[in-house]
Amino acid sequence: MSMKDLVVGAGERTRILHIVSDSIPQDVTFTVSPVGGSGAPSGTVEIVRSPWFLKKRSEHHPIQPRQTFRKRFADVDYAVYLTPGEEVRVAFESRHIERRTLFWILGTVVALAILAAVAVPLVLSGV
Repeated sequence: MSMKDLVVGAGERTRILHIVSDSIPQDVTFTVSPVGGSGAPSGTVEIVRSPWFLKKRSEHHPIQPRQTFRKRFADVDYAVYLTPGEEVRVAFESRHIERRTLFWILGTVVALAILAAVAVPLVLSGV
């Protein structure tokens, strides 16, 4: 799990979060603030959900200084895109396991399984 703090350029549709193969309901919370000044940020937040065996659905919301969205149990593919009107800084308050972390965990489990498959017969045969 990692906390993110990133900068998104004006008018750029940027994926700021992607959760895949995770059916754990959770809140996604982040703050958005203009990099070069004060005031409320402008632009759009897009939530793309892909429930089990169904077509992806997209929701659009105006950017607020603090955003909270609910990832539901059935959202096995969940992404958050941001298209700000000006350059903004995004800071996540919630923690999430993303695809990269999931693949590292899966790779480690596979490597340990292979190591065990090789080591156990050697230990049992007395080598």
